[in-house]
Amino acid sequence: MRYKIVLQEFSAPLALSRGNQPTMSSHDSGLPVPQQNDGLSQPLSLSALVSRLESLVGRKRVSMRAVVEVAGQAALLPALTLLALMIVSPISGIPFFSSISGLVIVLLSAQLLMNKSELWLPDFLMRREIPGKRLATALRWMKRAADFLERFTRGGRLAFLVSGKMLKPRLAICLIAGLCMPIFEIVPFSSTLLAAIVLMFALSIMTSDGLFALLGSGMLAIVLALALTFGITVAEALD
Repeated sequence: MRYKIVLQEFSAPLALSRGNQPTMSSHDSGLPVPQQNDGLSQPLSLSALVSRLESLVGRKRVSMRAVVEVAGQAALLPALTLLALMIVSPISGIPFFSSISGLVIVLLSAQLLMNKSELWLPDFLMRREIPGKRLATALRWMKRAADFLERFTRGGRLAFLVSGKMLKPRLAICLIAGLCMPIFEIVPFSSTLLAAIVLMFALSIMTSDGLFALLGSGMLAIVLALALTFGITVAEALD
């Protein structure tokens, strides 16, 4: 079976903090231009996106399908951002949650790269579940993180880092990071670092804030340096 939702791409862009500039339009980004949906035409803040998850807290078990449907009311890119934030949160301690979310990030990133307006996800991923109590605990952390990120967002900052030419390379990095999450599930904090990179790049696209792209690039450099160091150490040990 497969799972499909029709999404409005960028119909509800991330609202910027006070005094910020407008977000990147879909014309500038190269992504498909959505048809307006009156129910989604108002700007959506990251904290509001997180708040949508509160409707799931009362459930004993929360499926990935429910999470994607809540996020999918906004767009593919906010869904990508929300999943990355969830992996960075304490909820990532649930076994295999990072792996499942990483595979969803791969599919979201791939479909954004292909300018798709429909989200396709396999049913076996959508059936995965997490305890509702763990989600409730993670939501408190996610709200604080969302408020912090919004407070320091400035649209148009370091604009050369968020130009249209830089869009697809950032999405490609998100795809690769998601692909690595299941592979490095057993390595402590690896999924958190990879999800933080996805979060920074996704936010840079949503807000046109180049500082997030710069932070994501810095985190990517750290991950690559750690991987190289680990590889050298293992090679020396084998010799």
